Amino acid sequence: MLRTLALRAELETMLGNEFAGVLSSDDFSVYNGVIVGAQQKCLAHLRRHFKKVLQISHGNNTVVAEAFLELIDEAFRQHRLRA
Repeated sequence: MLRTLALRAELETMLGNEFAGVLSSDDFSVYNGVIVGAQQKCLAHLRRHFKKVLQISHGNNTVVAEAFLELIDEAFRQHRLRA
């Protein structure tokens, strides 16, 4: 926990109190709640989260998770085609 707080302080030192740009990050909790113009998460991490959501039978979780997984998988397919 102390290491996470130290990393958060370091991040805020680099970005300032508010960052007007786009923060691209992985899923490390130190990035949660940072005030930024926009935030872009790693698609592989998002995909992993939606796979977990599929296992939760509540409301329309399955429909939402499947829709996002389809979009993420298509993004990966398109990236491979252009690489």
